[in-house]
Amino acid sequence: MEEFEDLEKTLSKILKDNPTDYNALNKLGYIYLHSNNFFKSQEFYIKSLASEPNQFEPYVSLALIYTIKLRLGKSLYYLLRAKEVNPESPEVLTSIHEIKTAIIKKEGNLTSENIDKLLSEALEKVTIENFEEALEIYLKLYCALPEDENILFNLALTFLKNDDYGLSFEFFEKIISKNPANSMAYHYSGIVSNILKKPEKAFNFHVKSLELNPSFADILFNGKYGYYRKDIEYQEEYLIECPNCGHKKTKIISVVNQSISSLNFNLINPLRKWVECKNCTLVFSNPRPTKDVLKQYSFELSIHAKDLLEKSLSNLILENNAYNERLNSIKKYIQKGKCLDINSNTGIFVSLAKMKNFDVFAIEENLLKCNKIKNIYNLNIENISFENFENNENSFDLITLWESFEKISNLDDYLNKIYKLLKKDGIFAFSLHTINSFFAKTLNYSYPLWYYPDHLYFFDSELLKTKLKKYGFEILDVQIVGRDYLSNVEFYCKK
Repeated sequence: MEEFEDLEKTLSKILKDNPTDYNALNKLGYIYLHSNNFFKSQEFYIKSLASEPNQFEPYVSLALIYTIKLRLGKSLYYLLRAKEVNPESPEVLTSIHEIKTAIIKKEGNLTSENIDKLLSEALEKVTIENFEEALEIYLKLYCALPEDENILFNLALTFLKNDDYGLSFEFFEKIISKNPANSMAYHYSGIVSNILKKPEKAFNFHVKSLELNPSFADILFNGKYGYYRKDIEYQEEYLIECPNCGHKKTKIISVVNQSISSLNFNLINPLRKWVECKNCTLVFSNPRPTKDVLKQYSFELSIHAKDLLEKSLSNLILENNAYNERLNSIKKYIQKGKCLDINSNTGIFVSLAKMKNFDVFAIEENLLKCNKIKNIYNLNIENISFENFENNENSFDLITLWESFEKISNLDDYLNKIYKLLKKDGIFAFSLHTINSFFAKTLNYSYPLWYYPDHLYFFDSELLKTKLKKYGFEILDVQIVGRDYLSNVEFYCKK
């Protein structure tokens, strides 16, 4: 006992200097396990796994702790994690069999009422993001009813939400082997393959899912606006080089099925490949929709916005406040002057800028949006694309470009033209979503911007800074912004 106490002190000292030392954490977990202090043992093993997830011993020990506590579903969970690390371990395979047998013995005669109650309880746990508790219930149900496709699907999906990607993939594969017509199982197998850095597999899974079900948007829109058309060739262009640096070598990093959550109006291919340039690391869509189809998509989106996407009053208030904040940031550098707003969208920004003493001129390529802005705000706006917009050089004190940076296919021409149109010391302000943002990294596979049909690429902030300096812009401020309806990075630059 004295030896244990001395070792405990030594290990605690190590952890004081380095709290993530997983060897010290494991040893403390072992000490407490063999002292029957299961609570402390569990605490240190979990900390050890947080520091280094690909270990074997902590998973086995945690399974033992939960077996002693008679929480067999949780024990099975940790044994499955141990099997991921060492698939050939006879000890683990035997333990999995024994735990499954014990669960079947205990839960094997579930009534339909019991099953419904347990499913409801698991769903409740998922709703509050208590995924491990939900998994414990689903694993018990799976042992008792291994052929039930609904239980298998919920289990696989909860593994995915709990970041147990290997186990999620394994269970989606089980579903596919039982039911090769389950399109959603193929879809989620594609998502997990992306996360496991197997994009070619992801592509094959998504192709299969779309062949089985060409419109996952059916749930929301009855397939009318989000259909995968196998009978046509989509209007796409394939890039032979990076649109940022001209480098020819890329690697596929993600393949998504945008029909799961986005309206494509049957114009844009919902099967989207995202590649990364091996030179500058720009992430871009390849192939990508042509300019013509993007223009048509924008028009269709405007037509159906009233029925499908009309913003609520609360969102309009949020947007109004967001643009007010942007104007306050601009006012740090310029108080008044001639302003050009490109792709004015709702017109809220230009209306506020006019109220704050700017002489506003706006351009909007979408005729419906242009007419709406004219009718509501009575503003000076022209229905024209920026490429076709003609004006004298050094004309504007302020140029703004909100929420459309990722949609511009000829970005170099845009930036060059914006620079020429600005007066000396003029301000260029714009916003975009970046691939290295907190939101992108936190949301991972569910980051909604992967699923926007009209988005063409993602910059990271440092790459964009380099590009702006190349065209002569001085970066005054970069703001990382998160709001209820958007999250992005805002750049404020000077000529």
